[in-house]
Amino acid sequence: PGGCEGRAGQGLWGPFLAFLRRRRSVVLEELREADRAPSWLLREVEQYLPEDVACLAWVARYPS
Repeated sequence: PGGCEGRAGQGLWGPFLAFLRRRRSVVLEELREADRAPSWLLREVEQYLPEDVACLAWVARYPS
């Protein structure tokens, strides 16, 4: 919802964005499995790492 999807998986940004997507899902999974992270930390990390990593790279605004 909202707008960074654009060309998020295309062009020169593709491999980097794929890496970021994998890392986002892995870090959240690892924190949950570790069972040591407090729930407030999980919420903060989830909010800090955008669902659409293209927002980090501004791909929608500056396509390759």
